[in-house]
Amino acid sequence: MEFHIAHFSNINTTNSSDQSYLLTYPPYAEHSPGKFAVYMFFAVTFCILGVFGNILAIISILREKILRVPENMFLVSLAASDILVAGLVLPFSIAGVVLGEEYFFHRPQTCEFLAAVCWLACVSAYLSISGLAINRMILVWFPKLYVRLFTWKTTPFIAFLPWFLTLLTVIPLLTDWEKLEYDPESMSCIIDVDHLPTNIYQFVFLLLSLVTSFVAIVMTAVKIKVVKEKKYEFSAIAPNVLLMGTFLPDAEEEHLHRNVDEKSEELRKYLDDVMITVKMLSCIFIASFIWTPTVIAVLSQHIVTYGRDYWAFACLLGHMQPGLDSFCYIIANRHFRKGFANSLSWVFCCVCCKTKIQK
Repeated sequence: MEFHIAHFSNINTTNSSDQSYLLTYPPYAEHSPGKFAVYMFFAVTFCILGVFGNILAIISILREKILRVPENMFLVSLAASDILVAGLVLPFSIAGVVLGEEYFFHRPQTCEFLAAVCWLACVSAYLSISGLAINRMILVWFPKLYVRLFTWKTTPFIAFLPWFLTLLTVIPLLTDWEKLEYDPESMSCIIDVDHLPTNIYQFVFLLLSLVTSFVAIVMTAVKIKVVKEKKYEFSAIAPNVLLMGTFLPDAEEEHLHRNVDEKSEELRKYLDDVMITVKMLSCIFIASFIWTPTVIAVLSQHIVTYGRDYWAFACLLGHMQPGLDSFCYIIANRHFRKGFANSLSWVFCCVCCKTKIQK
């Protein structure tokens, strides 16, 4: 059976009121059952990993003393974005794949909402990564400024500032300037990829974020390497900057009475922890390139016809990033490995206690 759109002129797959609308494609389970099974396996797996992995990350930051520092508020912001994508956008994408485009054709407002949420969460995630990268760069290049700028009073606000900025960027997408719609090829609710101004609008934000993150990560790593190689810089910096005292106020008095060698060693260990964060940022930064197939398709769709399978799996690959981010925490940061283990034990104990009380 051939599925097609009856009229090609100015039809929006979610907003059109044309009653002669016909399905562009049959449901994916009927069209490609084997590929449908593979799609569902990865979609459901990374949906679960993305939600629970990032919840564990937030619990770890809240419960572990060594992770409970101001700069990790950027990771809380990133984890919140990932939970939104994995817990809301991806499940509805699964619904679009299982039920077909007719499901969203009768629910245009739902689709527009999901597309806006997807944009909000994805851009906020990228800006959160950039924020943490800049935070680390300021710490090693301008330590005195860092102590004054990033405190427990200011850092949470700065960390969640990307959400407010991204919310402002959503406003043009909700006007007649652009359409948020169900795309029958990728089987998800997204911004109209055929509209050139919108594509430029998207890439400006993402490109600026990626370039900023890359430059900040490289500058931080280079500075740490240089400082470690020049021991005299530790003696110069350590007496003047109470880095650990910033995060542990109760230890400030003790810190003031330490000699230069102790301060230098403490700062060296702290910079090692900063380098761990840089490695984790690098891992997340590399994982963000999982969107590359989608970017290539958007840029070259008028030249190359990719087909439904490519679009579907390219978008799925991009939405797998929340699950990959939680793996990055574990792989690149030993404190998060310990935090995840302790958080799992804590959650298990809470569930067991609740079960016993109910009995």
